[in-house]
Amino acid sequence: MIGLVVMSVMASTGCVYDECKGRDVELELQAVHEWGVFLQVYGDGNRTIAGGPHSGTPPEPIVVEQEDSKPVIYFHGDGIGNVSVLVQTNATGIITIPQAGVSDGDIRWNVTVAGDIEDNDTNAIVRISDEERYEYLFYEGNELHTQDVLAEVERDGDTLTFNVTNIGEYPIQDVYFSYVPAENTEDENDSGGEGGRGGEEGEVEGEVEGGAEGDERSVVIIHIPELNPFENQIIETNVTNLTDTSEVRKSLKGDIVGRGLTKSESEDLLEFWVDGIEDGAGLKAERRFFQSEQNESAGLLYFLLQSEYDRMLPLTVEPVPPMIARVGIVFISGVPVLADY
Repeated sequence: MIGLVVMSVMASTGCVYDECKGRDVELELQAVHEWGVFLQVYGDGNRTIAGGPHSGTPPEPIVVEQEDSKPVIYFHGDGIGNVSVLVQTNATGIITIPQAGVSDGDIRWNVTVAGDIEDNDTNAIVRISDEERYEYLFYEGNELHTQDVLAEVERDGDTLTFNVTNIGEYPIQDVYFSYVPAENTEDENDSGGEGGRGGEEGEVEGEVEGGAEGDERSVVIIHIPELNPFENQIIETNVTNLTDTSEVRKSLKGDIVGRGLTKSESEDLLEFWVDGIEDGAGLKAERRFFQSEQNESAGLLYFLLQSEYDRMLPLTVEPVPPMIARVGIVFISGVPVLADY
């Protein structure tokens, strides 16, 4: 199953509706921001990629069921006005908050938005009535998508070999391929070495913002800036080359903000998917990036090109904003670990 979590963010800004209400300023929508996480459980159990690059025609991508969950839409703009939002999808079992019109998988909202452009890192207010207001739009559903990556981790003693191939027709970017040791504890080795991001080009500088208090998880992490269609990479490292997930979080935040989202929007994503903060329905452990387990595990995430995101989930907003930033992340859990101790 693939799960999609899309947080579409159309953020207005810092005045609450009651304060904006008397201004009588027509809404000028400045930007639409969206993020989505596409959850996948790695293909069928027999699909591994031991060996080198594929020769000839690569295998066809796997078609898997995708669960679309927790999309959120915020706005950036100034004033008060009506906004129409249309998300085109083939999903079934769609749930929306606030309630949207749903027809043949398409999702449409017509809402009132109030914002203040002077504070462009604060979410706008989505107003349904004086009593019913939201900071975002939300939807979830289920549909089929291809799984465009082959991956596995082979462990031979203390040696780890990460093997990943892009079998899709478009490049994927900022690939984070992780191995989580069994019974991972704070006593494991510190970060660094080949598997960490320490000293690696493109590392995000500065203090780690956010993060779950007391979170001591460590992973072996491989970062690949871009993987082109049908490209294979095999990277060898050591099981002791651990990186604390707070460092990975910092790198991910730089990737997200660098693609056009605000810091607060990136925190929404990271608090849910790295820190594991539960929503009202509860966050399942297997949906958390770099989760710790009693048994060793491997996972992989990568960023979609915005053009591919637009193809998968076309978005129409009226009035049309000058800028739309959509950040899509595919997270694949259950990547095979082939162990020979």
